[in-house]
Amino acid sequence: MTKKIINGKKYDVETARLVDRWTYGNPSDFYYQDEMLLCKTTGEYFLYAQGGPLSDYRTYSSPTSWGGGEDIVPFTLYQAKCWAMEHMDGDAYEAEFGEVEE
Repeated sequence: MTKKIINGKKYDVETARLVDRWTYGNPSDFYYQDEMLLCKTTGEYFLYAQGGPLSDYRTYSSPTSWGGGEDIVPFTLYQAKCWAMEHMDGDAYEAEFGEVEE
């Protein structure tokens, strides 16, 4: 899934600008996670994420098992900044969201 319509708005990974990316583990790990903070041409932020069967993005695949999954999640500006503060360095954060006071 690289495109999703949510609340009447299109979120397309292919046309959005990549702000930053965070990964945990490698794709063969059950706990693997890959998150991309993206920005639409309208200035709206969203998260495209995927992961293994024991990640936050797992999917229910049968009555007794989980599989890997993916999701697109719209973000408010506040949510995008929170994600960025956790995963980006200070210079990258300020390049995206503007200078922060000391």
